[in-house]
Amino acid sequence: MVLDGEGHLLLWEPEGVVEHPVRPGSVVARPPGTGVAHAFRAGDEPLSLLMYGTREPHDICFYPRSGRVALSGLGMIARIERSFEAWDDED
Repeated sequence: MVLDGEGHLLLWEPEGVVEHPVRPGSVVARPPGTGVAHAFRAGDEPLSLLMYGTREPHDICFYPRSGRVALSGLGMIARIERSFEAWDDED
């Protein structure tokens, strides 16, 4: 929920990043398992958000801007490469 300020919700859809304006009172609900990453970008002023969610012990979170993946169950953060060339020698 946006408490103060204005900005944009960014959704990494298959066709590219889609932006939606947000302002005080905007509510965003992101169901799990959609494969669509999201982020918020503030406008000219700071953006205050109230965020909550579950803390599943084996949750996986993808950070598309950095290419990192957090594997909660393993306590690891790793960087993902989109190329499959590294697998060419695996038979």
